[in-house]
Amino acid sequence: MSVGYIYMMHRPGSPNNVFKVGKTINQATTKAGYERSGNVNMIWCPVRFDCTDNAEKLILNIFSPYRTQKTTNNCLLEEITMDINILKIIIEWCVNNVWRFDISTINRCVSVNTISKHRNKIPLEIWTDLCDKLIESMGINYPFPMLISENDFDFYAYLLNQHDFDQCLKIIHEKCIPAITYTPPTIYTPPVKHVTFAPNQYFVF
Repeated sequence: MSVGYIYMMHRPGSPNNVFKVGKTINQATTKAGYERSGNVNMIWCPVRFDCTDNAEKLILNIFSPYRTQKTTNNCLLEEITMDINILKIIIEWCVNNVWRFDISTINRCVSVNTISKHRNKIPLEIWTDLCDKLIESMGINYPFPMLISENDFDFYAYLLNQHDFDQCLKIIHEKCIPAITYTPPTIYTPPVKHVTFAPNQYFVF
């Protein structure tokens, strides 16, 4: 199966916690294009080809409040101000799980005026899973939904939302950073190849 790529890029001279996140279906061409403007650090995350657009859109909408705003208007750039470990965790989750959800009708957020509108359209199951992933990876305490088992079917008593996700990020930044250490989760296989970041893909600025 063909693959696309979600990438994180740190531009020379940018603050350590500011990264451009984008997509491509041609890794070599994209890499060469950026390298013409100078030495850049990039992390590549393969994603199922037919999910490339949705994966990028989901990631940018999740992090829309943390994206850089243009100085001349209300438009949002693809630059995200966030700890690199958190970005890796969320991007990894998105590329491995975006196929599970129908987000084809959700538009990419391009303006500060529509951040809440577009984030509100992200399914609550996604916000709940993202919070669960952050809690698991970072070891933070957060009131997570009670897991209920009925007739061999597990479900949550209630679901978390975008505000819970933002609160998780706030707790992590207050209590964990810069002491956090990113540990890749256990590898699983189909229906989508699980993406983990190889040791030589980590970088510290």
